[in-house]
Amino acid sequence: MRYGEKREQDIFAAPDSAAMSGVIGADNSDMEDEPDEGSRQQVFIPSERVQAGSADVKLELRRTEEDQLALLCYESLDLLLSACGNQQPWVSVYRQQLEEVQRTTSAEVVLWNALLPEETRKDD
Repeated sequence: MRYGEKREQDIFAAPDSAAMSGVIGADNSDMEDEPDEGSRQQVFIPSERVQAGSADVKLELRRTEEDQLALLCYESLDLLLSACGNQQPWVSVYRQQLEEVQRTTSAEVVLWNALLPEETRKDD
C-alpha cells in the first residue's frame, strides 16, 4: 500500500486526560487490525511540532491509495521513529481516546505501525 502526501489536520484539541508527550527533534507495510492491549496503553501519533504548554496540536494525516484519509498510530515510540524518521514530532494519547481522536480529525481509517517511504521520513 502506498500513502499520499501528508495532510495536516486543522487544530486538534487533545482530549482532557491525554498524555501529551514531548516532541523530538517504498514498499509500505501496515497492520490494519488494532493491537489487543489495555485501554490505558499509550499510542503514538505523528504530528507537527507542539508549542510548549499548548494543548492544541496538528496531527499528520495521509491519504491511502484508496483515497481514504488515514490516521497513523504506533504501538510504541520506537516503532513511530523507525517508520516515520528519528526527527518526527509526535504526541501520545491513551488508546481508549483513539476513537475520539479519529472522529475529531475525520480520519476514515486508522493504520497501525505503517512504514512510510524513506523519501517522506523526517530523518537527520
